[in-house]
Amino acid sequence: MEAVSALDLDGRGYAELLRWASSPGSGLNERFAATLDLFAHARDRDASWANAIVRFWSGDPIATAELRRRMKELGDARPVLPAVSARDLAVQRIRFAPRLLAAAGSAGWLILFDEVELIGRYSLLQRARAYAEIGRWVRGEHGGPGAPLGTVLAMTDDYEPQ
Repeated sequence: MEAVSALDLDGRGYAELLRWASSPGSGLNERFAATLDLFAHARDRDASWANAIVRFWSGDPIATAELRRRMKELGDARPVLPAVSARDLAVQRIRFAPRLLAAAGSAGWLILFDEVELIGRYSLLQRARAYAEIGRWVRGEHGGPGAPLGTVLAMTDDYEPQ
């Protein structure tokens, strides 16, 4: 909410975010560009709808029929919103969030993985999966190229006494 309230809807950051979200290279479903456009029209006019959009960006579902209706109200005669799985939307939200934060004036998004040493207690297969996933985060694969996304891993060797 803090980042969204800091967005300058007439500023360069928001325009760049909208341009990126609308481009095929972003890897985002059309819902993201549509909701950015709709948010710009709703923030000061329809707080309830603007809040629903922010909740969508945060992980909540958003009704496709309502999105289409609102897009038509803005002049998009034939809104295209292809089906997308909840899992794919989750991955896309991770790509979207750091750029939204940057558009709001933040440097980006820093994700902390705490108690990484506990992975050592997992079974062999679970450890392999966990380390592979952490490796993807550290390499920045979740945010996409150029995403203002960083990761920090925290671990301790004296977990038991602490």
